[in-house]
Amino acid sequence: MSLRNRPARYNRRLGPAKPGQPSRAAKSVQPLPPDDRVQPAPAAGEVRPVRSAGTPGRGIRQANLASDPGPVGPGVDPRLARYGRPFRPGQPSARMPFVQAFEGTPIEIWGPFFLLVIVIVWVAGFVIGFQLSLTILTLMGFLAAIIGLGVPALGLLGIGLLATLDALTRTYLLSGGLLRWNTLNYLLLVVMALNLPFLLRLNNPLVRVLQVFILLLTLELYISPEISQGMQDVLNIATMFGLLVYFARAIEDERNLFWLGLVSGGAAAMGGLVFYLQSEALPYINPNAWGFFPFTGMVSVCLAYHYQNKFSRSRLILLLLAAINAVWIIFSGSRGTILMAVVCLVYLFLASRNFTWKAAMLFVSALVLIWFSAQFVEQQAYALSRLNKSFDPNASLAERTSGRSEIARAGLEVFSRNPFGVGTGGFEASTGQVDFLNNNGRPAHSAWIKVLVENGIPGVVLLSAFILSFSLAGLRRRQEGLFLVGLLVTLVFVVTFISKEYQGKSLWFLAAGATTLLYREEVLKALVAAKSRLPQSVRRNNVGAVRGRQR
Repeated sequence: MSLRNRPARYNRRLGPAKPGQPSRAAKSVQPLPPDDRVQPAPAAGEVRPVRSAGTPGRGIRQANLASDPGPVGPGVDPRLARYGRPFRPGQPSARMPFVQAFEGTPIEIWGPFFLLVIVIVWVAGFVIGFQLSLTILTLMGFLAAIIGLGVPALGLLGIGLLATLDALTRTYLLSGGLLRWNTLNYLLLVVMALNLPFLLRLNNPLVRVLQVFILLLTLELYISPEISQGMQDVLNIATMFGLLVYFARAIEDERNLFWLGLVSGGAAAMGGLVFYLQSEALPYINPNAWGFFPFTGMVSVCLAYHYQNKFSRSRLILLLLAAINAVWIIFSGSRGTILMAVVCLVYLFLASRNFTWKAAMLFVSALVLIWFSAQFVEQQAYALSRLNKSFDPNASLAERTSGRSEIARAGLEVFSRNPFGVGTGGFEASTGQVDFLNNNGRPAHSAWIKVLVENGIPGVVLLSAFILSFSLAGLRRRQEGLFLVGLLVTLVFVVTFISKEYQGKSLWFLAAGATTLLYREEVLKALVAAKSRLPQSVRRNNVGAVRGRQR
């Protein structure tokens, strides 16, 4: 029973209605704007999402029979009366009292607070050192992600910070002591376990294909010569669902995604500056691994840029952060990561809806590149040397690709003998037996070659279907401006897997964010169903469809 139809005697806080006038409860409810998707008037006891007029754009709540002591209408299962108070996605659980102090804090406070702390900590890095600043921000990210289990906006900012710093923490921090290599993965596993009812209700093709792919990888551990490495690969992919939980709980409010772009993009831009100014005093880090740090900042900016029209005043800041992070990627000299950054820049250019903003993006990118190139001459020279090496006509293919063409050749030879794979994690052991690699197994450096060798034809087919499903989902929702989002994810995965494997968090962070955008309606509906904990037969008949329209 909706508030508009609720008898006045139940509106105790708002007072009874005067004769001949609607109650104040009816005045406090603003109906959804009419369109062709409006459902018929709700039957007695039916659950319908309504929007409160006092909180514009704040999302969806339910007028649930469970909170209404009125009579149960005909045809409605009386078991509905057993379930708790109205649920709003993202509402803190009563079982987590320690988050109540943060419950009413809006994203407009958390976002600037995070951004300010990040800037202060990175600036302090000039005094206390880059690694200590990294440690402080990592601990802050874990704290925010844990508290964020009950505060969705805070959780999204925390997990976004952790995903951005992941490439650095795996080299500088996660080697012993309190923080271990899989610390973030363990946190995401806990999040998945706590939100298992929600994850089981996701039923879109994208999620199902990924689940089948993970199942295949798990089954082929049985024949793998390196089970420990295979388990690590499965863990890195499966924890995408933990990231999906954080996005799903916060996607109800577009401002959360916008501030994610500012916080993660700002953390990478500022951290890159501190890193390059102190690079000579820091331990060595593989440029291919380092490149994921600014690339995750670019990914966050791309996700936030989908809502550019609603936050037009800050659009220039997003473009500026993307340009700065692109420069850091270029200075890394990682050719594969540079190609990934180019895909993101092309997306931002195409997503800018008018000529003025397209020109502004080109101008800002050129200005940032010229200015930083003049300040970091050594890094500029290194990057140019790496790019020139790729097109050197006097060098062999193996020299131009740093030996990766030979690894791919060895992988194809192993695949020809084992078309259904050698087992998840068995790439190095199997290619180490190839003669022209001198019996020296090496990492695949390419997810396409890796899955071809380890999981054979079924693995390649499933991985390709998963990647292509983003573009297909975007094409179906092109009227909502989501085609470019789907195409971005597909191209980033295709390009990245040419020179990278799938252990980095940035790719799965992008996949989780894009999934919630492409299937926003289903995600919100699954959240409502999981929270209400209704039996399947009751939920099918009584839970109204959640309208995931853009506000």
